[in-house]
Amino acid sequence: MYSARDHAQLATSHLVNYERIKDMILCADIKDVITVCTKRKINRKFRKCDASGPSSADMVTVVSEPEEKIYRVSFHKRRRLEDFDSVPFGYIKD
Repeated sequence: MYSARDHAQLATSHLVNYERIKDMILCADIKDVITVCTKRKINRKFRKCDASGPSSADMVTVVSEPEEKIYRVSFHKRRRLEDFDSVPFGYIKD
């Protein structure tokens, strides 16, 4: 029997897997993205307490809200070579 977490991981693994990521890198299509939607992601919301409270610590509220994650190929700190290798910006081959 699957738990809710196992079910979410299984659904995500159908969308984000080795073959899809490999195709995204080798095809070099910048616009190719994978969006994974989660119906209920548990998050913590922080807010400051007023000075009249028992302490000046943050109050924490736990909420469940939808979330979207976007997976894409990113080379912000690296540049890609013709043979699909990548090197840091400024790298000079000897």
